[in-house]
Amino acid sequence: MVFDEPELTSDAGLLAIAQLENPLGYIEKVAGCINDRRAGPIHSIKALLKQRIYQIIGGYPDANDCDRMRDDGAMQTVVGVERQLASQPTLSRLENAVNMKDLVRMAYAIAENFLDSFEEAPRMIVMDMDRTAHLVYGQQQLGLFNTHVGDTCLMPFHVYDGQTGRLITTVMRSGKTPNAAEILAVLKRMVRKIRERFGQTLLLFRADSHHTKPQVMEWMEENGVGWITGLAPNKALNRKFALTIQEARSAYKGNAKEGYGEEPVRRFASGWHKAGSWSAAQRVICRVIAGPNGFDARYVVTSYEQASAKYLYETVYCGRGVNGGLKLTQYGRFKIDPPLGREITVVDRLIELGC
Repeated sequence: MVFDEPELTSDAGLLAIAQLENPLGYIEKVAGCINDRRAGPIHSIKALLKQRIYQIIGGYPDANDCDRMRDDGAMQTVVGVERQLASQPTLSRLENAVNMKDLVRMAYAIAENFLDSFEEAPRMIVMDMDRTAHLVYGQQQLGLFNTHVGDTCLMPFHVYDGQTGRLITTVMRSGKTPNAAEILAVLKRMVRKIRERFGQTLLLFRADSHHTKPQVMEWMEENGVGWITGLAPNKALNRKFALTIQEARSAYKGNAKEGYGEEPVRRFASGWHKAGSWSAAQRVICRVIAGPNGFDARYVVTSYEQASAKYLYETVYCGRGVNGGLKLTQYGRFKIDPPLGREITVVDRLIELGC
């Protein structure tokens, strides 16, 4: 028996992934964003990107892996060539050749791919923005030590549509908490791109408290973008909602005393609040959980004035990242009449409420 047959591969699963990607054309569109300045290249930009991406997916993240994977049959198949693939120096040169203009074009290409996925203009697009910690080692560009993560990392922005779960765009950035200028740089471009294609579509921005900046809220107010974002707890907010907090704690103690067990009690409230850096008062939603370990208060700030505090917090805000979309079965169904005949989504409910 021979166990070192050179024509065998352990990465045939990449073939299935390629079958999913090829119709979408993500890699081809991104490759078209890179200005190829080489003279007489052997490998196309598209082939180089495919090789690099599929190697990462296959568990070969280092460019050094190119030298031993360039003859792999499965890798050649997913790249779409029948010859030896690129070497490590070639891939490294590509990574260092991409400039800021290329990166901006790539972000636009991803957004265009998202917009192309709609057969008709959607009623609303929910822009869920978040950043993820990508750990890096050595002296990698943009890598910074983040105290929350406890390591050196990058923190790219990822923006998904809360209705469909599809990627809208993604942007590489350093490993620090985002400031208003960074958030607006992405948000303005997204809104402009969407409205160029779908001028009547309503827009909703959702994010955690790191994205709640006065300049961001002011810009959304001026440009007709709805929002619901996290708000870090503080003493001023706890004082404003002291009655709600006390009510939850009293209800929990009463239930425990009457023999209903130690099931936590949830309460919701809303009110108008103006932080010192805000130009105007905004509606703030409070969620309190009282239990055997005391109470936990969480806050969000929103542009929506009509929907209930419970609905906005529990369904709209907490719907970020749920099953890749906003069809929140676990929060119950709204009864609706035919011919709609389907579970109503958060967006439908907001529109129904006139928000």
